[in-house]
Parts: sequence; C-alpha cells; structure tokens
Amino acid sequence: MFNIINKETWVRKEHFMHFSKYARNSFNLTKEIDVSWVLEIKKQRGFSFYGIMLYLLTQTVNEIPELRMAFI
Repeated sequence: MFNIINKETWVRKEHFMHFSKYARNSFNLTKEIDVSWVLEIKKQRGFSFYGIMLYLLTQTVNEIPELRMAFI
C-alpha cells in the first residue's frame, strides 16, 4: 500500500525540503456543504453517518496524490 519515495528524484523534493524545516505539517480545510443526501442514504440503508462520511472523505482525499502522503 505504501511506496518508498526517493527524495533525490522526487518531483516534490523542493516542497518537502522547505516545509520539513518547520513544525510538523498538517492540513485543515473548512467548507460548508450540503450533506442532506447522505442523511437519505443513512435512513435507507441503515449505515451510520460517521461511517458514510469517513468513507466519502477518504475516497476523495486519496484521489489527490499530494494528499496521499504521510511521513512516519
């Protein structure tokens, strides 16, 4: 599931080198969205709201290569 990144040939090396000098990075975003359709799925299928949102958010974030990274 994870790929080892060679920092020397990585296209985002400059970004990494710049931001790694600072405190541990994080990303936050706040946006008002209409999730009433999620409530309908919850009601129809009996899924939990949290489970549906967790699935949708992780699927969306994983579509963006720059957001699929973590340094452990």
